[in-house]
Amino acid sequence: MTPGTRLPHATYVDHLRADAGRLLEVATELDAPVPSCPGWRVRDLVGHTRSVFQHKTLMLRAGGRVPWPPEPTDRPLDEDYRSWADAIVAELAARDPADHAWNWWATEQTAGFWARRMAHEALVHRVDAELSADLPSTVDPALGRDGTDEALTRFLAWPGHAWPAVAALPASVLVALEDGPGWLVALDPDGVRVEPVEDDGAAAAGADAALRGDGPALDLWLWGRGDLDPLHVEGSAAVVALLSDRMVTATQ
Repeated sequence: MTPGTRLPHATYVDHLRADAGRLLEVATELDAPVPSCPGWRVRDLVGHTRSVFQHKTLMLRAGGRVPWPPEPTDRPLDEDYRSWADAIVAELAARDPADHAWNWWATEQTAGFWARRMAHEALVHRVDAELSADLPSTVDPALGRDGTDEALTRFLAWPGHAWPAVAALPASVLVALEDGPGWLVALDPDGVRVEPVEDDGAAAAGADAALRGDGPALDLWLWGRGDLDPLHVEGSAAVVALLSDRMVTATQ
């Protein structure tokens, strides 16, 4: 992970609690479409997020991998969502971030990984709910900085993706925060490499494109919940579009 972006364990849990609650607060029209998730209605969004919270709670309790839970049939969706949101918050709040916990990132098998992951899961889907209700979204700047790092170093750089063939590769993009670290993203035909950089000026000079902005704007764009307007693009717009396509594959 990139130095300077990681937040305290308790801060992730606080963000998870707040954003999970906000999602349910604004998800009042269950049949409304979710523009950031084509084909979904709000009930799908709430159900998906509830299932994620349930699955990760059961996995933490079991100490290893567990099957994805079946759809519940015995209580209302909002009640079930609230129950599992409370459960994942309580489960993570009770754990030391260094406690062992299985996850899909081989070198970080910790409860802290899941606190970070669930905080960003709740953030992204809270924004989905606000988009469906045509409400404005705000993102804590520090959480947005860290979300940019997580999106790049834990999703885009994950080695298990099956990438579609793209004739324009290889190419490279510098993704840089306005006031902090940057990441040099190498888009190769058979994979993606992400390397933190200290001198983003030198990195930009050797890259095909550069994408700069604040943490919230970069984080939402990488997750397909924001557009390019708040960001500054240098170099090849086509390569930035390739990065966007790769992020879609990485976050599906």
